[in-house]
Amino acid sequence: MAFSTWSNDSGSTGPTRCPLTSPLANNVATRDPIAEMAQHLSRAGICIHWLRGPVGGQVEGRGKAPIHQAWQQRPCDSFQALLKQRQPGWNLGIRTGAVPGAQIQLLAVDCDDDQAVRWARDHLPPTPVRVLTRQGQHWWYRRPETIEPCRNRAKVGGLRLD
Repeated sequence: MAFSTWSNDSGSTGPTRCPLTSPLANNVATRDPIAEMAQHLSRAGICIHWLRGPVGGQVEGRGKAPIHQAWQQRPCDSFQALLKQRQPGWNLGIRTGAVPGAQIQLLAVDCDDDQAVRWARDHLPPTPVRVLTRQGQHWWYRRPETIEPCRNRAKVGGLRLD
């Protein structure tokens, strides 16, 4: 499994492949790369949750939507609890914002086109984690210590940026 990332900080001018080692080499019977990544992120202190697969998985509804109702209010599950819930076809989501029980709280800036990426380069601090998406890039940051909520879909100046 690999993520495509963009890293101008290292002098790269385009996407690079970042191989991920398998933390579950002898631990998960199915050797499922999604479960492997779930364990890797969970051990790092990042709160994750299950999503329907991009084609709907085995749960009816649109792709990549959270499996659980009221998922935003749920505490951070342990990897063991998550693994017990796992169903074939499910994908992995990273919970952002103030998540009870998460050791590392994150936020992601979703730049959905080239104009939004240009704005982010001009106005946001550098980040070592930029993930290429189908439409643009996700820029990942540690969530600042603040009581202010940072809402999803917070468009900036009419740009495809949230």
